[in-house]
Amino acid sequence: RLDVAVRPPGDAQRLIEVSAFLDEGFVQTRDLEDAVGRQATLVIAPLRPDVQRIVNERATLADIVVPADQDVPAGQERSRVANSAFGVWKKAVDKLRSRLQRNSPITYNFAREFPLQVPDKAEFFHVARTSVRDLLRTFERRNGVRLWCSVRRSGKTTACFDMGSPSGDSTIVSQTCGQTNREEAKRFYVSVRDALAASKMVSETFVKELVSDCAPVDVENRRVVLIIDEYETLFRHLDAMAEGSRQTRYNVVQPILNQLASFSHENLLVFLGQNPGAHFILMDQNQLAPYVSQEPFPLFEHEPGKTRGEFSALVDKILGGRVECAADFLDALFDETAGHPFLTANVLVEFVDWLIETKRPQSALHVDSNDFDGFASHRLTKDRILSSQEYQWFREAAAEAMSARGFKENPWLFAAYWILHKLSSDGAERFDAQAVDFGELTRGIPVPTEGRLRDPAEIVAEASRANFLNRNGPAVSVKIRTLGRIAAVVRPGLA
Repeated sequence: RLDVAVRPPGDAQRLIEVSAFLDEGFVQTRDLEDAVGRQATLVIAPLRPDVQRIVNERATLADIVVPADQDVPAGQERSRVANSAFGVWKKAVDKLRSRLQRNSPITYNFAREFPLQVPDKAEFFHVARTSVRDLLRTFERRNGVRLWCSVRRSGKTTACFDMGSPSGDSTIVSQTCGQTNREEAKRFYVSVRDALAASKMVSETFVKELVSDCAPVDVENRRVVLIIDEYETLFRHLDAMAEGSRQTRYNVVQPILNQLASFSHENLLVFLGQNPGAHFILMDQNQLAPYVSQEPFPLFEHEPGKTRGEFSALVDKILGGRVECAADFLDALFDETAGHPFLTANVLVEFVDWLIETKRPQSALHVDSNDFDGFASHRLTKDRILSSQEYQWFREAAAEAMSARGFKENPWLFAAYWILHKLSSDGAERFDAQAVDFGELTRGIPVPTEGRLRDPAEIVAEASRANFLNRNGPAVSVKIRTLGRIAAVVRPGLA
């Protein structure tokens, strides 16, 4: 008999034992039972028929004994026995490894597997957005123009390109003016851009024909819900080309605006973006602008005290199902990120880093509000927000928005980020202002020379519908605290 013992790393008391019998004449039932008593992992042995029968009848033996038939040609027998033995061995080793790992601290940040920067993998981490479908259902049977604005990286594009018609009575046509690898998804903007470059008079049915061309099915005599993502790019391009050429204005820009307005009389047009005022161009003759109505776009929804829903599903996807989150942990996380998907992922990557730093055992991956409070005191600090790579994208976005260039390009966004900065800096961790004079929020914002902000109350109202702020009567607060923390610590391009 050949006995082999392997000592696994991390467990000085445990041996993985294997016994191999070379001849059936030396294999007795008591030898096999002794192996079970020693907690041997694997026994390989040629068995006489009477011993084979006993092995088959006893589960404790059948689990570890691999019979080796001496009458089968050597090559075939070695392959069969090797595969069977390896299966038994691997099962035992995996069981031991699992036990050892449960008591060892986590060392790998699995939250980084969530594909924030890898769009091609996003479909495998998709979370169904019932809140978005419910929002569309509210307006699906109405005609007109709806504007859904929200902070960047809110999931607007993903939600709307995944959306089908809730009732089946309308055809959803989703288009974007931003970057995408799907040629069919940017056909509307590319066609408008080509028409602007040509500067020739567009046909009276240009928009209608273009929508039909972008639709996934024949939309003749059907109602259409046209969704245009990154709509600011479309209107800035229209405005710039109109300003540069009167011919382009009256041959292309003006007809397209008029046709979009006509389209909205019998269909639903939905603009998605961040800036509520991008459509205010050529206001002396803009027939479309009066029909546009801004509506709040929902972030991931969460019901306090619950562990099921959109937000908990998002958290589970980010954490790969490896952490059990108590309801009060989800409540605390939601209070911090308000269900913003990108920032929720950023915070959870930081949270798992904190678990690694504190040597959390893999057997103790159940987290509650006490864990979040401990994390927040160490990782949601000014210095960490300023230095963490996880928040770099929004640090750059906030700094640019609050700069002189940001005011020139987008004065509304400039004001929104400066209000976040003031609410999150003045009063430290409160993130709100009670009974505030709206003018006070914008007073002191360093507007460039000869620049002028819009009415403060109007900015606050629009920012509240775009997930920058919460407004409750005279009280104003930061909607997404993590974003407020970022706006408070970055160095604006304009001091």
